[in-house]
Amino acid sequence: MSSKTDRQVLELWQPVNHLKGKFNWEMYFSNITRHNAYLSISLKELRGNSLEINYDDPNKVCPPEYVVWAFRYTTEISHTEHLNVDWDLSGRKDPDALYFFKMRNSKFIINFYTLL
Repeated sequence: MSSKTDRQVLELWQPVNHLKGKFNWEMYFSNITRHNAYLSISLKELRGNSLEINYDDPNKVCPPEYVVWAFRYTTEISHTEHLNVDWDLSGRKDPDALYFFKMRNSKFIINFYTLL
């Protein structure tokens, strides 16, 4: 049996000032750039608003692949995976803004790491 501290938690993140919409299909990738010094993911939504997410390290401590391990679409996650996670929806501030989830204690990352 797993303890509360090692359970997977889907944590909601919502950039309310940028992406508006009610459904995820209203948003799309406009650009993904992988460079040795950064990873940049650009998103747009149907109203023309955009958001750029940059993973970089200005202090040059480590390359981006040590920080960003993976990202997955919701269609890649099975419905049964959602049954065994806790949900933290406290990040939802605006019902008219699109939102994302990040996974704390991700079994996906743990399983990936064991393959290395």
